[in-house]
Amino acid sequence: MDDLRAAFVMGGDQEFMPLIEQSVCSLLKFSKLPVLVYGYDCDIPFHYPNMVPMHMQDMLGTGKKEFMRCIRAIDDTRFDSFISLDGDTIASRNIDSLLKYFPVEHPMFGVYKSGLKHFRIWPDGRKKESWHGTELGDILGIKNPNDFYIGGITIFSRECRWFFEDMRQTHERVMKMVFDIDEFVDDNALSENRLANVIFWKHGLNQHLPITWLTKDYMKSSGALKAYYGDFKVPRYLTKHTEILDAGFDIMYEYTYLGIIEDSKILFFHGQKDPIKAKKLLDSLITS
Repeated sequence: MDDLRAAFVMGGDQEFMPLIEQSVCSLLKFSKLPVLVYGYDCDIPFHYPNMVPMHMQDMLGTGKKEFMRCIRAIDDTRFDSFISLDGDTIASRNIDSLLKYFPVEHPMFGVYKSGLKHFRIWPDGRKKESWHGTELGDILGIKNPNDFYIGGITIFSRECRWFFEDMRQTHERVMKMVFDIDEFVDDNALSENRLANVIFWKHGLNQHLPITWLTKDYMKSSGALKAYYGDFKVPRYLTKHTEILDAGFDIMYEYTYLGIIEDSKILFFHGQKDPIKAKKLLDSLITS
């Protein structure tokens, strides 16, 4: 894959830039790929070798920018392949393991291995639960034919532009509809990630990356899950990396059938919005 013309893609607004800078530094430290950084209605306040500053306006006026960022990366550059990451990503030494998944015929995503269910309890005691993306799917008349849900990372190529264009058009269509937002299971029922799942189902796609994550929210939500479902215990194997989880990071990794998180399979850390804590983690990775 030495001749692979690929790049990382990420972006954010002015407030998010200190965190994105730590993410960029981690990628430039541990990867050979360049990094495209989109400023959403702002300039990039930092510059590094092998980093390409880009600019993008919020043309939709909705804050929905990830799929527009993927379209712009295809249209604005001559790279053939891309890895889209959130701006709160801190790469590990294994990040370039992602290169082995190229080429791709359609966008490839990480996966919620055992599904993902959201729930809500109203003050009057009413309860509601919904699988990830199914509320939006029901609105559009699209069902999930798979037994998994995608998210966390997006690997794509120029040939995948149609997917993000379909997301854009579907988003515009949904925004013209009228909903009672308070009746959704949570505030993210119309989010980009759930929209990506619905478009994935729409086209009958059923392949995903063998990549998933251990999330801090899983640990934090155990009390809420117990309140909703009754007895609930966090599986023992999920407590191995509690120090990193307690610091506010998720762990993105290539999974094994045993469900064990091997250090050589950890790709990056994600979810901590404090740039000081992000830098502290990066410094520890560099010196370890």
